[in-house]
Amino acid sequence: MRSFLLFLLLAAPCALAEEPAPAQAPAPGSDGDLIHMESRKWDPVSLLDPFGLMAMFSGDMLSVDYGAELRGGAERRTWKEILAYGPLPAWKVTLDEWRVLRPTPDTAIVSYRVTGVNVAWKGWSTSTWARQNGKWVTVFYQASTAK
Repeated sequence: MRSFLLFLLLAAPCALAEEPAPAQAPAPGSDGDLIHMESRKWDPVSLLDPFGLMAMFSGDMLSVDYGAELRGGAERRTWKEILAYGPLPAWKVTLDEWRVLRPTPDTAIVSYRVTGVNVAWKGWSTSTWARQNGKWVTVFYQASTAK
């Protein structure tokens, strides 16, 4: 009986303690929101929703990719040309060292370091986001292999 009373005495404060408030989603278009959307592009789960993934890019988006080591030089391609290469790789990566620059209220440059978890690659990536028709989309993407 004493053990049970001791348990109640110790457990009651924990049971009465308030749960921490759930983290609020970042405000639309904020730095945190753009970082969240940029991170979603690298999540292999995003490949399960190709239309949702494609919706994060403008129809005329351009990309300059890290082709120097792989194909003899960097390439400039549209989003449609990127998809023509076939399925995107389901890489697991860590993303850090984020920087967000805001040249205008409707544009943002999001730059960060990419480190492969299941692939031996380190690089720097930069996306330019623009608010078009009230929605933030990537209009330009560039990746370079890091030292």
